[in-house]
Amino acid sequence: MERNLFNLVRYLVLKALSGNFTAINAIYDYIVRNESPSTIAYRYGISKHQVRGYVQRILDKVSNQYAAAWILTTLYPHIINIKSPIAKLNSGSYCSLCNTLIIKHTVEEHLRKKHKDLINLYTVKLLNILKSSRLERYALTMG
Repeated sequence: MERNLFNLVRYLVLKALSGNFTAINAIYDYIVRNESPSTIAYRYGISKHQVRGYVQRILDKVSNQYAAAWILTTLYPHIINIKSPIAKLNSGSYCSLCNTLIIKHTVEEHLRKKHKDLINLYTVKLLNILKSSRLERYALTMG
C-alpha cells in the first residue's frame, strides 16, 4: 500500500507540475463529489473517456474508492496550490526551470526526466501532510 500511495501522490504532483489542473479537478469531482463523468466532461471541456481514464489511474493505485476520497480530500487544497513551471505556448510549452521549449505532448515526460527531484520533493511533502493528518484523525478517535 505504501508504494501505491507514493505512486498516487506522485501522479497528482506530476499533473499539477505539468499544469493539468483539469485532470486533478475532474478526479476530485468524480471521487469526492460523486459527480457523473458526463457532468464533469461538460464542465471542463474534456471527454467522458478522459475522466474515466484519470479516475481509473487513481483507483489502480489505491483500489479503494473511500481511501482515494480521503486522500484527495486531504491533499486537494495543497495540490491545487502547486505552481506549475510550465507555460503553454502556441507551438508547445516552455519550462521556466530549465528554459526549455517542450513539444506539446511531452510535458510530463520532460518533468519526469529533467525535474525528478522536484517531483519527489513535492511527493514527500504531501505524503508527510497525509501522515500527520492520519495521526491527527487517529488521535481524535482515541480521545
